[in-house]
Amino acid sequence: MIGMAPAAKVYALKVFSSRGGGAPESRIIAAMDRAITLRRNFDHGVSTAPVRGGGTEDDPYSYNALNIQVVNMSLGGSTLFAGHDVEDELTEALLDAGIVVASAAGNSGFGAMTIESPGSGLGSLAVAAASTPVHERVLRDQSGLGLGVLYRPSNAIQTAYFSSRGPIADGRAGPDLTANGFASYTNAFAAIANGAIVSCGSPLAPATGANACASRILFVSGTSFSTPTVAGAAALLRGAVPGASASQTRKALISGANPRLLGDGSGSIDQGAGFLDVQAAFAALHSGHRRRHGDCDDDDDDDRGGGHGQEHGHGHGECRDGHRHDGHDDGPDDVGDGGGSVIRNVREAGQSIVQFRKDRFTSFVPRLLPGQVQQFFIPSDEQTDRLTVTITEVTPGSVQNVLFGDDLFVMGIDAPTSQAVARITPAFVAGDRTFVIDNPQTGLVRVALQGDWTNASPIAARVTIERQRSLLTRRTASAVIQQDDTIPVTVNVPSGASQAVFELFWQQNWGRYPTNDLDLFIFRPDGTQFLNSSGLPPGATDSSPERVVVANPTPGAWTVVIDGFTIHDNERGPRVGRDKFSLRVTADGKPIVNRW
Repeated sequence: MIGMAPAAKVYALKVFSSRGGGAPESRIIAAMDRAITLRRNFDHGVSTAPVRGGGTEDDPYSYNALNIQVVNMSLGGSTLFAGHDVEDELTEALLDAGIVVASAAGNSGFGAMTIESPGSGLGSLAVAAASTPVHERVLRDQSGLGLGVLYRPSNAIQTAYFSSRGPIADGRAGPDLTANGFASYTNAFAAIANGAIVSCGSPLAPATGANACASRILFVSGTSFSTPTVAGAAALLRGAVPGASASQTRKALISGANPRLLGDGSGSIDQGAGFLDVQAAFAALHSGHRRRHGDCDDDDDDDRGGGHGQEHGHGHGECRDGHRHDGHDDGPDDVGDGGGSVIRNVREAGQSIVQFRKDRFTSFVPRLLPGQVQQFFIPSDEQTDRLTVTITEVTPGSVQNVLFGDDLFVMGIDAPTSQAVARITPAFVAGDRTFVIDNPQTGLVRVALQGDWTNASPIAARVTIERQRSLLTRRTASAVIQQDDTIPVTVNVPSGASQAVFELFWQQNWGRYPTNDLDLFIFRPDGTQFLNSSGLPPGATDSSPERVVVANPTPGAWTVVIDGFTIHDNERGPRVGRDKFSLRVTADGKPIVNRW
């Protein structure tokens, strides 16, 4: 009811429309830059008096300078270069300006490698969400007093099932710390539409009646609510120890976190350094002992929080420096070439990679606690056509949830990192079950098994993963491409073809760090562009490979344009900012090979 830091002053930098939906990255960057400007102006003696506005909701004050101590960012999105895109680098700029940055880890579920940007920034406090028994039981009791303890029999605090997990593509473990983000007790002005809570500005919001915009007490879940809890904790520490820098405050919160409080077997990729403990953080900050579980700092104590002295701080997840991009390529691996190997980085984060024997892998998971997750990182190369995941030997404990029994919660996500591209829709599994993933992207596909968080006892199961591969068809075209290059290729589609498939592969794909992004634009023989049902080019996404299927293609000379949309400069001498692509086009499964 009161909040973590009830005496803190809050200044809002609005990036989202009250009508709902997302925000362009440029607007978020502008808001981050504005926070830095306000703080720097304050540090340079600019007055904090309002320069305009009447101070009402419809006419808020505007300022030229404010003593901003903490920024909360309950938002996130995908990135090709974790730690080094603009939002991520601005988290370090904020820290340099004396501002602690609390960022949401994301709500992409319990599959691995889903920490979003700017939570992946080296200056962020990336916050995961926990689920405490009392929060969930109070929530479920709204449907009937006493139902909560039956719905959630486990007394252990867990990492919330929806909370994004690490590791980050550069090898860092994942989130920094955890706070409750399940059924948080919140007050908000909101409306209700079709049984769901919506913004008052939403076009779905009723204008009148009991569901119209009003001040409401809500139970809300997400890392968007665990993150401001940590931001509030940072505000408390900044008020209690005003001489401490933003970097020292950030480190104290991480080192003070309790890794033993969660009882679901959560590791560093789930909970980071552990559950928020403000008193322990205060003690660490006040005493100057910043680390409880081992010091990952180098000798430099500036607001960046470390340098090249500790590049791989994985341990308990309390160190954020991770694998810095040093301009050197790792050697090629099973799934790609150029930049760093995500397979190597995942291993450095303490995780294992699935090893196939004759295209088959099997593992028995003997004991998953309620809420505990077992991750499987599956290499997928250009030849991989299908992955088949089979769950068998599901064995619950003798004591089960009295409402709906004990089971597994299973999800599968494609190779893109910092996001969850669903390939196995989260499903509750109580018996034998098979899932098929056709045409997986190149990189590491992830399959995650959770002991359902509502289970009463540990549960066991066997996981079998089979890989179907085929020989690659002959290339239609292949070449080196640089940033902003557009390379046209003419493809002669024969008459009578019922289907044409256009596939664009490149070496520095989702299996490499950073990831390049090439796009595929396709034009019919009459010069019109092939678009999807939404009027967009279907090959201009962040998928790797780009794959476009055209039914009943018009025979003749099609033009394919390969666009170097994002090709990172890996400081490789004469090969700076280059990648190599392979275009494969088939008509009814037969390769089309043209001179171009």
